[in-house]
Amino acid sequence: MSKVLAENYVGIRKLNRRSKISIAPAIFDWAGERALIRPAFDARDAQRVTLNAGYELLAEADIAAFFHSVYTHIIPWAIHGKVLAKKKKQDMTMYGNLLDLLVRNAQDGQTIGLPVGPDTSRLLAEIIGTAVDQALQTALKGKRNWSAKQRGGMRFVDDYTFGCTSRQEAEIIVAAVRRCVNEFELELNNNKTSISPTGPFFPAAWKEHVRSLLPGSNADRGSLLQYFYGIEVAVRAHPEANVQKFAIQNARRLFLECGEWRLIEDYLLSSYRQNSTVLPIMLEVLILRHLDRKDVGVERVGAFVAARIPTLTRLQKRGEICWLLFLCICLKAPIRAAAISELFDVEDSAIAILISDAKRLGLIQGGIDQSLWDRSLTADGLRSSMWLYSYESALKNLNSSGSKAHVTADPYFGPMLALDVEFYRSGSSHMNRNALLARLRLERARQQIQ
Repeated sequence: MSKVLAENYVGIRKLNRRSKISIAPAIFDWAGERALIRPAFDARDAQRVTLNAGYELLAEADIAAFFHSVYTHIIPWAIHGKVLAKKKKQDMTMYGNLLDLLVRNAQDGQTIGLPVGPDTSRLLAEIIGTAVDQALQTALKGKRNWSAKQRGGMRFVDDYTFGCTSRQEAEIIVAAVRRCVNEFELELNNNKTSISPTGPFFPAAWKEHVRSLLPGSNADRGSLLQYFYGIEVAVRAHPEANVQKFAIQNARRLFLECGEWRLIEDYLLSSYRQNSTVLPIMLEVLILRHLDRKDVGVERVGAFVAARIPTLTRLQKRGEICWLLFLCICLKAPIRAAAISELFDVEDSAIAILISDAKRLGLIQGGIDQSLWDRSLTADGLRSSMWLYSYESALKNLNSSGSKAHVTADPYFGPMLALDVEFYRSGSSHMNRNALLARLRLERARQQIQ
């Protein structure tokens, strides 16, 4: 899929430029870690400030479950036009049809939804969004001789916002958005579709406030307590925003260099209990601090993870479980087998790999049961949802039987095994404090440019 998108990117870029209202275009990130530059929320907020100043009303509409509800056949519709795409739906020389097929193949043949996470999906979503924008621009131009751009229109990924001078005008625009979205087998989220009066709107002010609270790297205990208190005040004042995550992101350098580590560790762990979205950042700080200073409470973190995992297992929060298991592996934190015993009955490749790796490293206190996972050590297992465990456990000798014959005999996975191709890398060897600080400098520079 990446190859097809790369080979046709010039044409895709021309398509995307047809949208006059997208403010989150899919632009290659030549210097960053991802293929595409992240959508600029500040640009969206700045446009909303302008709309609130220039119009009486705001008409807002949100595409419901955009990535999860995309009908894959609309990809060629968006690229080649619905009439031509339907007429030549078997023609694989049309790259839209090929992308349709590849998206389905990536999801066991399902025709609904884009894979969540990869930048390939971001690019496909923008192609579809641009096609909806074109239909909307044509509809508004033909009905009222309105320019979507002149009406203050903008689309931010899957959110539409227009400035309007009357309720009738707003209703016409919302109806047009709904009709154009429906043309591509999508629906609006009624709970997020609204017409509301404008007023003072300064959404980014809390960010500047939080940045102003940040103490220097030599901060003492009092300065840190004042900072944490200020964050909690801002969290309560702006429940609609993820203030805590923003604050911790911006304090990473402070947390890595400050001498008052125990207080910071306490704050990070308690913040994660309150707000699970900070978990990846918390892991990054804990792991890099441990690599640099060796003052992280490793056994304490292990006990924290052991207490947290049973609750997460019952709540089916497997993503968080994976993050916490990875944290223990990176810190070499011991985990009681009893704390993770419920996971032995969970058929999940990532969890199986992480627990098996932790056992290999001697971090699991007690025995583990791999019998359910080892059932995937077959040719069929390599084609199942457990393919990652089936392959990686053979590559790294993580399964209980040491079996790898099913991989060596496979025409696709066999050559990868011979070349030691890995999808999972154990531990923190790929993490680097200087690389993080360089990335932070780059992020700050980009924020200033945007």
